[in-house]
Amino acid sequence: MGKGLLEILYEQIMFFSENGTSNIESPNFMAQETHKYSGVPKKEVIELFIQLVQIGFIEKVPTEKYAYRVKEHLSLINVKKLIH
Repeated sequence: MGKGLLEILYEQIMFFSENGTSNIESPNFMAQETHKYSGVPKKEVIELFIQLVQIGFIEKVPTEKYAYRVKEHLSLINVKKLIH
């Protein structure tokens, strides 16, 4: 069984944020890479990213134009519980 979109996006967020220690400077590029790797339409990737913002896993960096950061370091299992 392959990985689902949530697992792939979670891994990408962890990769792009260096395991939650730095900002994601280019969320659009991250979404594009997730889209290519998962085969899921980019719109769905962005919708899931927005859900992760809504549950408080990631947040917009107020002092940066595009950057996001991991707000609360949750395990993938906890993220799944909050999404579903």
